Amino acid sequence: ARCGAALGLISHYFESKDDLFRDVVARRLPLLSAMIRASIDAALARPDVTTSGIVRGFVAPFLQIGADPASPLHHYVRLTSHFMSSYRDPHLTPTLRTLQPISHMFSDALRGQWPNAPEERFLSAVYLVESALVFMTQDQGFLEDLAGSRASPDKFHQLVDDTVEFFCGGIERLLAA
Repeated sequence: ARCGAALGLISHYFESKDDLFRDVVARRLPLLSAMIRASIDAALARPDVTTSGIVRGFVAPFLQIGADPASPLHHYVRLTSHFMSSYRDPHLTPTLRTLQPISHMFSDALRGQWPNAPEERFLSAVYLVESALVFMTQDQGFLEDLAGSRASPDKFHQLVDDTVEFFCGGIERLLAA
């Protein structure tokens, strides 16, 4: 309605809602993938690579995107995060699976730090980090409070630091056992 297009025009370009959703997800996926890849690669390039650095490389870009309404990925990350809680829905699963390479970037990097961790515990650690991050990127008011005019950039950086410390504590507890 805002762009003055008829609803039927969407049906002309997309046969189904599933097709529309698939194209929406595919449109920004390369940009998000490149951003996460660059951040994780920077963490891995350090001679003193740590679990903390890998977690920061994965988490910080998502929190920055979520806190910055001007980011070209802001709405994209919020949209995909909302749908991630329904990843087993048969209508959404094929499209949401296209996001898996981002998860694999994180889990592959983390596996390099924890090569002997039991698979089940390793997968639990990755799942817990990712599911918490999905929720955090959906909680728009919280991120805006920390990054927007109501708080200083230092508060945002403190959130990233606290998040990394919390996630690493859980990862280390699960995987060192």
